Amino acid sequence: MTISAERSTDKERIWPVWVGSIDDLTRLAVLVEQATEVRRKALLTDYDEETKRQLAYVETSTPKLPIGSSKFAWLASENDLTEITKQNLRESIELNRRLERATLDRRLRMTTTMVDGDDTTSGEIKAVLAELDKRTVKSVTFSMDIYEDRAEVILDRKNRKSSEYGAKLIVKSPDLGWARQTFTQLSEEIAKGVPGYAWIRQRRGRFAVACGAGILPVLVVALMVLPSVPSKAQWIVWISGFYVAIMAVVIVSAPDWLFDWLAPRFEVTGEDSQSTGNRRIGAVVAPVVAIVIGIIVNRIYS
Repeated sequence: MTISAERSTDKERIWPVWVGSIDDLTRLAVLVEQATEVRRKALLTDYDEETKRQLAYVETSTPKLPIGSSKFAWLASENDLTEITKQNLRESIELNRRLERATLDRRLRMTTTMVDGDDTTSGEIKAVLAELDKRTVKSVTFSMDIYEDRAEVILDRKNRKSSEYGAKLIVKSPDLGWARQTFTQLSEEIAKGVPGYAWIRQRRGRFAVACGAGILPVLVVALMVLPSVPSKAQWIVWISGFYVAIMAVVIVSAPDWLFDWLAPRFEVTGEDSQSTGNRRIGAVVAPVVAIVIGIIVNRIYS
């Protein structure tokens, strides 16, 4: 007796931020659709082969089946099926398999789902993306999920804090070759939309921003305020500076809304426009750098 091993793979990866135009979004959707189309054809081919095997079984056997038999049990009304002709069996099998195949075919096709404001739209790529509003879109999902096969790309502006991401890829299938190829191809395409500032939405990014917010007040106190204060009163200035630093760290590191505003996890841009993250990070960092440089230069030449 030969025991065969069944294998399957379940791969998942997340990216903190994804930014792209409608064309980038469409290109990603088309790649997901092409990958799922390969798997759809393979599964339908397997289904058709099984249909042929069932029809061949009817031709080569006498249709006597006990109630509860897994094959053609839906036809059984009595123990003895000798009155059911092979022609009737064949027609019944063909009809049921044809209906099941149509349902399977429909479920194996990729679906695009968009949450825009309070509305959810599902359907084909062009029809759904045509209704996308860059200002209010919350998430876009490209998905094929049936039985043991799943290929899904989720682009999400807001999700649970415990699983923060701007883009998420899930590939699952007993076909290891297809799963690996699809995962690699889609990972490479998603990575093209990950901006350089994506690290700011990770734990190390929040830590760096918090440290910067804490160091800046102390630096301002040390370079600008402290030299003009009598030495006996300088301890008051230092304590005040540290309190301000602690408050800045708490304000910066605690609320999610600040990071959501500074660097949105998912954004659809215009063809030639900058991302919101680039604009806002630049608007925050540039004045801070200018102030620090100005203070240093002023202290050097004063």
